[in-house]
Amino acid sequence: QRPGLPLTCAQGKSLPVANDTLDAVLAECSFSAMANMDAVLDEFQRILRPGGRLAISDIYARSSEGIPDLRALPLSSGLRDVLPQIELVDLLRDHGFEILVWQDHSDALKYLMAQMILSCGSMNAFWSCSEPAADPSELQLAIRRAKLGYYMLIAKKI
Repeated sequence: QRPGLPLTCAQGKSLPVANDTLDAVLAECSFSAMANMDAVLDEFQRILRPGGRLAISDIYARSSEGIPDLRALPLSSGLRDVLPQIELVDLLRDHGFEILVWQDHSDALKYLMAQMILSCGSMNAFWSCSEPAADPSELQLAIRRAKLGYYMLIAKKI
């Protein structure tokens, strides 16, 4: 516990932090939901010191087949802008980051889905509450086509 630790709430593309000051940035299940990933990565690049680390854990598409279907749905979550691994890696490299670690933790999604079913009764019921504008069956089909996965990466500012 760090009771005196200062916390700040801000938009990812405009952080109230001086240039080259942070040792690390963590984006936990939030990167895919950021409206402008390019601006966010530019901001992370700005605030990290040289050699600073960026840690991201989030969802990704293990197959790009379902991505157009996800983008066509009226979604309010990061599911709409999910990317395949190669595009994520290229995006980070284009913004001056070197990938040090990429780990697939997709098995964790299976556990999460089981929890959702237990708490909501079914995945359709969960999606009806979470994404009410989308047809739950179409959403599940698009997710299956995209073969959603869960990753953790660590990148270094170069």
